[in-house]
Amino acid sequence: MSHLYRITMVEFLKPELEVRSKSYLNLGCGTDIREGWINADIAPLEGVDFIIDIENENLPLDDEVIDFVLLSHLLEHISNLKHVINEVFRVVKKGGRIYIIVPAFSSNGAFQDPTHVRFFTEETFQYISGDVFDYYFGSGKRAEIVSLRKKRTDYYRQLFRFLSPFIRLIGVRRFDNYVDHLLMNMIQEYHVVLQKL
Repeated sequence: MSHLYRITMVEFLKPELEVRSKSYLNLGCGTDIREGWINADIAPLEGVDFIIDIENENLPLDDEVIDFVLLSHLLEHISNLKHVINEVFRVVKKGGRIYIIVPAFSSNGAFQDPTHVRFFTEETFQYISGDVFDYYFGSGKRAEIVSLRKKRTDYYRQLFRFLSPFIRLIGVRRFDNYVDHLLMNMIQEYHVVLQKL
């Protein structure tokens, strides 16, 4: 993980992390061990608090005990997404936050790792929150999408500079929609925050 990326993520999470009395879960942490957090992974790595196969096991936590869950580059590896999402929502307190980072469907990062089993668009998070097809995860609407940020690639920034006169005519939002759906490798990742209802 690059230093610049880590700074951006910390700044984005800062309001959530300022309250030290809260409980934090870093699920699928890998080597990203965070002090003061519950770090969980399938691999028996140094610093991992408990080892879990989250696709096939329940989290060894009571209901509604966690204030904040980080799912950084975990969900794209999960076949049994319904179980994982339901477990995360089970342990998160009402009003708690779930921060998701996944590669964008059109990025090289989505395809280069042979262990990736699914892809994510901006709209995928509406299914997870229950905004659309609220029956899919069996619980109805259960979260608000508080924030959805796109981590852009250098290709996007270069294209934006080159096409600036055209973009002024059609507007940035419309340009973003065209780029997101028509061109590959313009968005590297989605950063999404859900708040449990």
